[in-house]
Amino acid sequence: EPPSLPDTGLLYLDGRYLHPAVKDGAETLLRLIPPQRFGPPELCFPDIDSDLPGVVSAAHGRGRGVYLPWLPDWLYHRDSLPDHRELIAGLIRRNAPAAPIVLEGTGPVELTVHRQGTAGRWLVHLVNYSGQRNNLYEDPVAIHGLRLGIRAGTVGRARALVADAELVPEAAAGEGGRTWFALPPLGAFDAISIEVSE
Repeated sequence: EPPSLPDTGLLYLDGRYLHPAVKDGAETLLRLIPPQRFGPPELCFPDIDSDLPGVVSAAHGRGRGVYLPWLPDWLYHRDSLPDHRELIAGLIRRNAPAAPIVLEGTGPVELTVHRQGTAGRWLVHLVNYSGQRNNLYEDPVAIHGLRLGIRAGTVGRARALVADAELVPEAAAGEGGRTWFALPPLGAFDAISIEVSE
């Protein structure tokens, strides 16, 4: 089943399409609609179809290889259309193991997770990009309402180091088998120290 794209039936392709040689046993998703007639909208509609895939996926070693014979990442970088982003995110969700930590909420936040060796602790860095506008950097707007969900064996003490706040779990094992923490408002950045046993 292809990644969910609930708001569209078509993704536009501008630029290169690299015709793949699909091996037996590979899974193909999406289909290329080749260039169509040009003219006024009432006379231009897709009337040529193809069997060329938009995504090729196959088992490889202990995982899967996923190949996109076009450049939706470049198109997203250039045009910022959410459908290209959702295609890539959907393929990652479909093919990668579940993330140990997820962030819920709205805002331009980067999340990175660092396991601190055998200390039984994770350090989660959150960076607020709301002050970044291309090459201009201003004070970021504080982001409220963020929640951090952690999937681990046992989750112990958690602390927001920059906000200097102890985090209290919302539930021992909440939705999705995760322990959830409401975060304090995020300024420029924060680091969340979490004691875990896996």
